[in-house]
Parts: sequence; structure tokens; C-alpha cells
Amino acid sequence: MPLYYEVYEGNRHDTKPFPVMIEHFQAFLTDAFGATTQVPQLTLIFDTGNNSKDNFGLIDTLKLPYVGSIKLSAVKALAEISNQHGPWTSCQTLG
Repeated sequence: MPLYYEVYEGNRHDTKPFPVMIEHFQAFLTDAFGATTQVPQLTLIFDTGNNSKDNFGLIDTLKLPYVGSIKLSAVKALAEISNQHGPWTSCQTLG
């Protein structure tokens, strides 16, 4: 379930507003949980449009766990591996 989202103009490349959104997200967390309260573990999820060296540097600096995406053309060989391939295992339901 999304905890936070931000909408911006559609005519801007995603990499530009991403650092500003992260700054707003950090402010949201401080407002929601306070500066001294331990923030629950969160995972930042974003799409390919936010990929840039600077944005990954920011994510690393803030020590945010994340799930991102990459273009299929960058991992074509991986995408061609069957999900029935031996080393793959099913995700277990969290309970």
C-alpha cells in the first residue's frame, strides 16, 4: 500500500523531480513519525524513468531500501530464462 506519492507535470523527465520528491518524502516521515521516533522500515519503489547516477547516489546516501526497474533491453538474457528454471523458487506468503 503506498504511504506517500507525489504528482508532477507530465512534460518533465522523471529524473529531475525525483530528488525533490525524496526530500518531500523525508519531510513527510519526520512530520508523521517525529525526529526522534524510529521510522518503520520502508521500501522506496520507482520505475525506470527515475534511474540516474545522481538519484542512486541520493538513495544510497539516505540508506533507503528500494525496488527499481530497468529496461528489458538491458537484461534481455535474464528475461529469456524460464520462470520454471531450477534455481528459481516461489515467493512465500508473509504471514
